[in-house]
Amino acid sequence: MQRQLSTLMSLIPVVAFAWFYAWVNSLDAEGLLPDPVATHWGLDGQADGFSSLSEHMFFAGAAFLIPGAIWALVLLYPKIPSTIRIVLMMVVAVLFGTMAGIQIEAIRSQIGLLDARDSVLEFPFLVVFAPVAVLLILFLAKPRLEVGSSLTVYLRGIPMFRAEYSQLETVAKLTASWKSYGGLGLRVSGKTVAFLPSSGEVIELVTKRGETVVVRTDNADQELDEIQKRMS
Repeated sequence: MQRQLSTLMSLIPVVAFAWFYAWVNSLDAEGLLPDPVATHWGLDGQADGFSSLSEHMFFAGAAFLIPGAIWALVLLYPKIPSTIRIVLMMVVAVLFGTMAGIQIEAIRSQIGLLDARDSVLEFPFLVVFAPVAVLLILFLAKPRLEVGSSLTVYLRGIPMFRAEYSQLETVAKLTASWKSYGGLGLRVSGKTVAFLPSSGEVIELVTKRGETVVVRTDNADQELDEIQKRMS
């Protein structure tokens, strides 16, 4: 069931590009797009690069399908640890959404124009900085460790790691420095994922599949005791 869901999710970029392709071609058939179309905008939002629609659609396809191929690989490659898979999915989803959004807005800004030089994109710098800001706000957040029917690590309410207690090999309380992991926030290295918005006490979880998850917490003693009770 999980494999079938992953396969269906891997097709999202293909479906998105098929819709985009049909939408652009319908606009072109109705004579609602200029020829040539604008393909690049300066920092002031004014169009300053142009090409034929067919050439633009070739590069638009790459903008959709290259991130889409990475998305499919992340979903379907079985050797990627589950926690790292979630992190990669979020990064690639933001990348894909950004690239798709750029292509959609580029076409939308030209609907009904006779001359593509009149095309203007407002606040083009936000296209680059907004996705980065979203990821930073998420990845620098303090994690929340929930010890319930299963063990779950959340970042701003988003489940980043979940495991049954029977899947855990060891659990320990340590003191960790963000310098040891190469920086603040969510860090990924090999099969290790660290949620470290600051240095301090952490819970280190090692699964039977060889994944290591390090979680910054202010309640390490209590959480360690609760996890160990459920593992026994």
